[in-house]
Amino acid sequence: MINACRDDGTTLSKLRSSSNTFPATQTHITVPPRSHFFLKVYSNPTTGYGWSIHPISRSLLSSDSSKVSFFACGYVPHPHEPNIVGSGGDEIWEFVSGDVNDEVTKIGLQYQRPWLGDKDEATQTCFKLFRRFELYKIHFQG
Repeated sequence: MINACRDDGTTLSKLRSSSNTFPATQTHITVPPRSHFFLKVYSNPTTGYGWSIHPISRSLLSSDSSKVSFFACGYVPHPHEPNIVGSGGDEIWEFVSGDVNDEVTKIGLQYQRPWLGDKDEATQTCFKLFRRFELYKIHFQG
């Protein structure tokens, strides 16, 4: 299970040169087959909250998946004044699209405090990949 973003620097360096980076506010995205793409979601790890793969997606996101594979993720803090505690930033999640197919694939991410499990009211975001890897985003609470 993927509970938090860890990055060795390669995801963030690829992100700087990628046109396949999509913010959570974007509702329609086209992703070519067999390509890397990045989903950007707001995060503030100082609150204890973090993004993880939602249970609906775990079986779909294996390294040998023909639909989509999780690759890596990292955190980029927003610019802030020196000595400011609690400033947020963005988590960048990198995926690789598989071969084109007619099925719908969902990538669900949830934002919660992982040690509370199901007791925590999570914010959940679901990205839906359709044929030709057109990516749609739906946002819902709890």
